[in-house]
Amino acid sequence: MTRSTVFIQTDPGNRDLHELFFIQAPHHFFPGSVITLNPRDMIVRKEVQMFQVLRNSRCIVMTVRTELRHLTDLNPRECTDLAKEIRGWPKEVAVQKGRDLWKRIVLGYLKRKSITQDDGMMADEGEFTDLESD
Repeated sequence: MTRSTVFIQTDPGNRDLHELFFIQAPHHFFPGSVITLNPRDMIVRKEVQMFQVLRNSRCIVMTVRTELRHLTDLNPRECTDLAKEIRGWPKEVAVQKGRDLWKRIVLGYLKRKSITQDDGMMADEGEFTDLESD
């Protein structure tokens, strides 16, 4: 069995790889101030969890593959897919993943990049900061 999950975390540029990968508590996703959040400091963390039953012992082995990518490195299709996934989270999952902390900055960026790339036009980033309809 395999399942995957996505988290958003920050990297203000002063964290080493160990700190980015080794997350023990929800507050470790956001060290720093929410006020200074910027799309270039946001990381999309995708974890793929795989479970396998060992034949002889019947023990279950769980392995996790973690991929970190800067939000600004996503292509337009990935932006669209990520926005759809984030909007589809049930309320309790959204709370657990801290969506209210970063919703405006991340979804605003994803929407702007998708529209800019799809239409081949440039848009003022202020046009896409009202996410009340999302």
